[in-house]
Amino acid sequence: MSVEQLATLHASTWGGTSETISIKDAILGLLVPDEWDKRFALDARPPLPESMEDRERMAATFTGEPGFLDWQVTQSASAMHNVTYFIGGALPYQDRRAHENDLLQSYLGALKHGAGPELEIEDV
Repeated sequence: MSVEQLATLHASTWGGTSETISIKDAILGLLVPDEWDKRFALDARPPLPESMEDRERMAATFTGEPGFLDWQVTQSASAMHNVTYFIGGALPYQDRRAHENDLLQSYLGALKHGAGPELEIEDV
């Protein structure tokens, strides 16, 4: 269930850019524009989704189902970082080994269903 919630978050933000708060505008004057572009130009990195950071606990969602509800920060980062963090923290290693591919397939299916990129397990 929670891997599907992560997929929903990731699919809805994959490759997005922030139009509301621009860190670039805040610090652009401190950098030489050519140096900024080397690091932060839109084509300097692959498209990434918003990723939850500082995930502290599991909680009930508004529908009453268990899932992530509390996070402190979002950032553009690898979606697989969230997925592996959840799987690694939520399951004993025996269960991870037994269900890893099923969980990844569930995530990838939900990602595709949510209009995110269509990835195969070999891609991740």
